[in-house]
Amino acid sequence: MNFNRFTFTFCFFAFSLFAFEPLIILIGPPGSGKGTCSQHLKERYGYQHVSIGDLLRKEVAMQTELGCQIEEIVKRGDFIDSKIVHLLLAHIVTNPEVGKHPLILDGFTRNPDDVPFMRDLFKAMRLMPRTFILYLEAPDATCLERVAYRSVCAHCGHVYHEIWAKPSNAGHCDLCGSRTQTRINDTKEVILKRLHHHRNCIESYYQEALAEFPSILLDTSGSLEECLDFYDQLALIAASSKIDSSEFTEKINAQIRKTESLDQLN
Repeated sequence: MNFNRFTFTFCFFAFSLFAFEPLIILIGPPGSGKGTCSQHLKERYGYQHVSIGDLLRKEVAMQTELGCQIEEIVKRGDFIDSKIVHLLLAHIVTNPEVGKHPLILDGFTRNPDDVPFMRDLFKAMRLMPRTFILYLEAPDATCLERVAYRSVCAHCGHVYHEIWAKPSNAGHCDLCGSRTQTRINDTKEVILKRLHHHRNCIESYYQEALAEFPSILLDTSGSLEECLDFYDQLALIAASSKIDSSEFTEKINAQIRKTESLDQLN
């Protein structure tokens, strides 16, 4: 998946007037690259990114009553009650601004009742033709290595990695200059607990989601460059297409199969 970045960016804006405006349900285990995917599409192509984790962390940072409860839950590596998540999700998708830009929803399928809630809500809001799942997958060892060295900007949320993507000035964000920090739930113990819960519980919810929405499965265990090239391709096809989510995912999956076939030949 080698693509010229300048060409992709130019074509993206040239075609954007006629674009398919995707609503992406982004799922995958912790460390599979959801933050990298969202950050790339947001910064390069103007996608809106809504992360349940970011919304909850905002409550924690503000030290609201809800935020204090959330902080204790997160420190234990447990998950937030689905009623809170559903309330936040409904508030997001009923916003009139949602239809004006491509949107990424990150972290909204963690509980048994999430999928039927999302399906019914999106149908009521007539969002189903725009909606598809992007399922990022990577081995647990890869996920753990990624998260163990991760840090984020305390102000703008930009993600860094101590091995692959260090900030130029150690401990400070390249974009806004604020200090970087390690998330309270990015410890090895908590990540192992979350990965175990993901494999034994959450993946079954994903299967329900895959039955309800068109989907794309991407193996992100390769290089960062390969993943970014794929996201570029996804953005360009979306920007140049006037189709629904089913046709869109068929196009992308065909590209993945083609790439896998070429890799096998090589």
